[in-house]
Amino acid sequence: MPLNTRCHLTMMPLEILHHIALDLMKLTPIGPAVQLGPLMQTCSTLNACLSPKRNPNLFGAIYRHKLDSAAVERRLGRPTSRQWAAWGRRAFEAMRYFRKGVLRYDDDDNDERLLEALRVGVMLMLDDDGKNVRQMILWARADVFVQRLVMTRLYERSEENQGWPRETPLIAYALQLMWLLTSEGKVFFALRNPP
Repeated sequence: MPLNTRCHLTMMPLEILHHIALDLMKLTPIGPAVQLGPLMQTCSTLNACLSPKRNPNLFGAIYRHKLDSAAVERRLGRPTSRQWAAWGRRAFEAMRYFRKGVLRYDDDDNDERLLEALRVGVMLMLDDDGKNVRQMILWARADVFVQRLVMTRLYERSEENQGWPRETPLIAYALQLMWLLTSEGKVFFALRNPP
């Protein structure tokens, strides 16, 4: 008896699949939409229907749900789904970089990738209405990453600048992001428990 390999999910209208994918994504509000992976791997047709290229509306809605949107819309107007999908992809790439926690790689491209991640992190925090900071701290652990980065690289090659930190974009973004991720509670804790 031949096996029927047809995926019955593909017979549903795309709009219903879109709602299923959004509801799956809402199961874990912190972090990327990892629940979509198994759904998209169900069959190649479903993968194609739900891919970011073919369905930017879905990914725009996902990132609008996972990241703060009000500040972005106040500043830039209402971005399109394609723009939201591109911004969300960029934001989660930066957060994955923080989450890895690796301060140095062997290749020369690392500082450019690190600088881009820091830039995006600063933009996320400037647009924060509550969701972005939760993503940055709870999922990406960006506060820990940036603190380690500042502690290890702030005085790097400072002898060239009479012992002062060099004024580089990397250090500037790292310090700004560190400040934006610092809460009142962390300041009080640091004051009560000096090193």
